[in-house]
Parts: sequence; C-alpha cells; structure tokens
Amino acid sequence: MGQMNCARGCGLVFSLSMGGVETLFYQFTGDVSEGGALSPILIVGTDGNIYGVTAAGGDYQHTTGNGVFGDGTLFRLTPDGVETTLHSFGGTVN
Repeated sequence: MGQMNCARGCGLVFSLSMGGVETLFYQFTGDVSEGGALSPILIVGTDGNIYGVTAAGGDYQHTTGNGVFGDGTLFRLTPDGVETTLHSFGGTVN
C-alpha cells in the first residue's frame, strides 16, 4: 500500500480532561490502508470502542498529482489504541 501526503497531519484521536490533561489514543500515520483526513465526529460505542470515518485512504486507491488517495474508511479504535479498518469506501458498483 502507498503513503498519503498529509501536509497537515493525517489525524489523531485524543481526549482532554477537565483539568487539561491530554491523552493520545491514536495517530494516523498516512498509510493509505488505514485511512487519513479524519472526520471530526467520533462515536463511542456501547462496547467501549471508538468509531469514526476518514475522508481518504482505504482499499480503493487512486493517484493524483498530490499523492495516493483512497475514498475513505470506517474504522474502530480500541481504548488501548488498536485501529482496525472495518470498511473501505469507493470502488466500482456492479
């Protein structure tokens, strides 16, 4: 898989306590397979995992003048920072 061009970063998931303590859960690396350009909306499931979407990355990749991109992913992030891609958006529809 390729590497995305994340000039401003590919996204990170963190929490911020009322006392101002930041805890980093996960930082997207720019690997196309994991996704990037994280949506600002995240959902904490009843299972304790965090779910979200990215606007780029995934299995359906294309190359532009700015690098390799995909059509986005749906991901799950465990509380201990393990990211799993659940779905890659895009591709062809038959």
